[in-house]
Amino acid sequence: MCCVVMSRDTKTPFWVDVDYKMSALESYPPRKIIEPSSPYRKARVEVTGPVPQDPSYIEIHFYPDGHIKAALSGRDGPSPPRLKLERRLPFVR
Repeated sequence: MCCVVMSRDTKTPFWVDVDYKMSALESYPPRKIIEPSSPYRKARVEVTGPVPQDPSYIEIHFYPDGHIKAALSGRDGPSPPRLKLERRLPFVR
């Protein structure tokens, strides 16, 4: 992923364009392809605040239902995962 250049006076909300591709969905084991990889997709995603004192990361969060969220975090690193699955599914992406 790369890159977002921000001015020091950037205010939220603002929008970013995200291009992404889903890799193939495979069973595990024996790694049989259940769903082939997709072509690149594009999404326009709103980045909400607040803007940290030391903005260093833009986080893009992908959810199972297909929606995408974006947020900013500081030099202490990206936030922990926002979604905990009930159980591990027998598939690999």
